[in-house]
Amino acid sequence: MDWALGSSLPRGHLRTVARSVHGAVDPHATDLAAAIAARHGVRSAQAVCGNGSTELIRLAAQARAALIAQRCLVRDCSSFGLPRYARVSPRHPAQNDRLPAAFGSLQPPKGGA
Repeated sequence: MDWALGSSLPRGHLRTVARSVHGAVDPHATDLAAAIAARHGVRSAQAVCGNGSTELIRLAAQARAALIAQRCLVRDCSSFGLPRYARVSPRHPAQNDRLPAAFGSLQPPKGGA
């Protein structure tokens, strides 16, 4: 079937196709995240999929802001020779119990990721 603009489609065909596709796509890319996690030996919750680098950078910035709001420090590890990693810690060792609550406050991405 020719899908070019102006082609003649059976009446209502495009609407039927759209209805069948709606909801079929997993906006969180659960299967992809699980496959990436398995490949790298981590839990699937540690793999984040996004709709392009802009979305992933936005998600990382939101996560950083949420952790800072929970009074955690977020530090780039480039000075340790680990440029792809960040260190998250409470401000004082006595506040270590703050970490699970801080990470628990992060919401899963909505929409495309």
